[in-house]
Amino acid sequence: MRNPTNFDEIDMPLVLSEEVLQEIWSKQDVNPAELKTSDGLPLTILNPGQWNKINRPDFTNAKIKVGSEEICGDIQLHFFEKDWFFHGHQDNPLYDKVILHVVLFPSPQKLPPLIHNGRPIKTTFLLTALRQSLEEYSEEYALLKRYEEAHANANLAINKWETLSSVDPQAIIDSARFRWTQKHAFIQKRLNNSSLEETAHQLVLEVLGYKKNRIPMASLAHRIPLAEMKKYAAESLFNEELGHWHLSGLRPANHPKARLQQYLNLLQRKMDWPEFLKKLSPTLSQKYDLSLTTPAFRKTYKLPLLAEIFAQKVLQGEIGGTRLHTIIVDALLPLLAAQFSLDLFPLWYNWTCGDISDEVKSAAKKAHFQIRCNGIHQGVLHYIVNEK
Repeated sequence: MRNPTNFDEIDMPLVLSEEVLQEIWSKQDVNPAELKTSDGLPLTILNPGQWNKINRPDFTNAKIKVGSEEICGDIQLHFFEKDWFFHGHQDNPLYDKVILHVVLFPSPQKLPPLIHNGRPIKTTFLLTALRQSLEEYSEEYALLKRYEEAHANANLAINKWETLSSVDPQAIIDSARFRWTQKHAFIQKRLNNSSLEETAHQLVLEVLGYKKNRIPMASLAHRIPLAEMKKYAAESLFNEELGHWHLSGLRPANHPKARLQQYLNLLQRKMDWPEFLKKLSPTLSQKYDLSLTTPAFRKTYKLPLLAEIFAQKVLQGEIGGTRLHTIIVDALLPLLAAQFSLDLFPLWYNWTCGDISDEVKSAAKKAHFQIRCNGIHQGVLHYIVNEK
């Protein structure tokens, strides 16, 4: 595996390892409806293959469907198409069974089809099928690794958090702004390929899935459009993704059936619920003073009233608590900013925190560090993952 690589040739600065890319593929943490071959054929992943962490290819014994043809074999992942040749795979018999070349970034110029031993290998580009920004994927998996390390060394997580006491507050704001920019850019890419209504539909269902069930929730949202979902019962929607749900350790209120029923209740109350977002945009279109303290900002710009509008007018009173705020900061505010070209970073920064993992809560408490608002939470996540 290569060391983490800096990509200057893409429009979002980040550091990404091949392991994260392989993790995304292993979990199929992508929008399946967006997967196509480079020559435009529909691509279905029936089995992503067995992750081969020692020898190449990356995934063995995979099964895919290209158009109407089912194919079995191996899968190789790269950042760029040219990496196939850069690593000499064309001369290596270990790659004779590869049936799919999964590439993160499309090439600026269209390249000829990949041929190996006289046999064509299909290529698919992963970037357009991702559910969130590359930075968020990278941070998510990095956080998981740090939590695993913390179980082996009880002092590790606390030591990482203790460094925050000596960090310039502006660094946390800058880190938060970086995450905001990533969220905004990624949602803008989604809006380029879909309507406001369908993007809102997809984002809210994804957030309702939490991290454990984001993938099956997103799969439902992409396969069943907003206008069709009202026709389903929560049980039938749940059965659509049977075998893909992660149910262990879930509180009853967070069970996928319960969250799906919440969303169906919202559709029963107001089928075109995203329409109210359009009415809300003029209210949010103003200059915000980021120099204010969070309490002063919330009072000046009436954030409690805005939260009530999101809860009652947009989401029809069906979703509350920290999950409401997670939907607002992870979905609705970035969506509004991207759709209507609004500078909502100060609002997003000072908004009430959404869901915070138990690990983060525990570490912050032990380090006597207060997470007063969403921006601090977001900035801290970025800082902790990227702090050397």
